[in-house]
Amino acid sequence: MGELIGAAVLSRVWLLFFDDEHRPRPLIIPVDDIELDLIDETGLLSVATLAGELARMAAAAEVVVVWERPGANRLTIGERATVDALNRLFPPIPIRLRRQMLSHDDGVSLL
Repeated sequence: MGELIGAAVLSRVWLLFFDDEHRPRPLIIPVDDIELDLIDETGLLSVATLAGELARMAAAAEVVVVWERPGANRLTIGERATVDALNRLFPPIPIRLRRQMLSHDDGVSLL
């Protein structure tokens, strides 16, 4: 996925979709102006709900969330809390959260 998203330029989140056989669906959605360490539970629920709706339209079963933000590849305490909170929000959403990744100054890392 590093080749697809690349090193960070802005603060945003990318939603990438896959079918139930883990094949990519032709849908990649950037959501701008989302700060990884400043998003609250309501904002996270909006991201998860959006992912669920888009997945339904794209016949996708899984989503990969890529948090893009300039900076180091290590998460702050606030950023880690956001990643953990999103993991907790997905079970009721009708799509599986396959993984979360971080796009940073040096590329893309698995969270």
